[in-house]
Amino acid sequence: MVTSGTVTVEVLAVPGLTLTLGVDKDRGYVGETFTFYGTYTMDGAPVPYVTVTLYKDGAPVGSATTAPDGSYTIPWRADAPGTFTFYAEAPAVPPPTVGTPVEPIPGTTEPAVLGLGRGAVVRSPALRVRVGRAPALLTALVPAVGAVASGLALALLAWRR
Repeated sequence: MVTSGTVTVEVLAVPGLTLTLGVDKDRGYVGETFTFYGTYTMDGAPVPYVTVTLYKDGAPVGSATTAPDGSYTIPWRADAPGTFTFYAEAPAVPPPTVGTPVEPIPGTTEPAVLGLGRGAVVRSPALRVRVGRAPALLTALVPAVGAVASGLALALLAWRR
């Protein structure tokens, strides 16, 4: 019987990449701006300078770069009524010291990291946002109130003279 040599393999845990997503309000009107926000972390540590993309019903609607603390904000202006599903995605960043380098990615000298392939992304949990049309009374009152206020201001200016 012939016995081969011993090979030792080190198996490391895939890093815990987490992308959170929140929104300042879950309902509003057409024309209002909703602010989406969150953080990107790896095992609890911030992941800075990575582009996070916001998706509405599967289509990209905005993006931002994470700050040094891993946070990001993305504004979105409601352009139609409805109930929409939003989520955020960011590229899965391979940790610089975790994982086992394998053969270089074709066409580069950059090693792939086991378990994190090129093009892998991290996705946040989804949020639903409801957008309605502004009530007709409110839509009619806003210009009217502005006109009355302007008229009163002019009348006061004329009266003071």
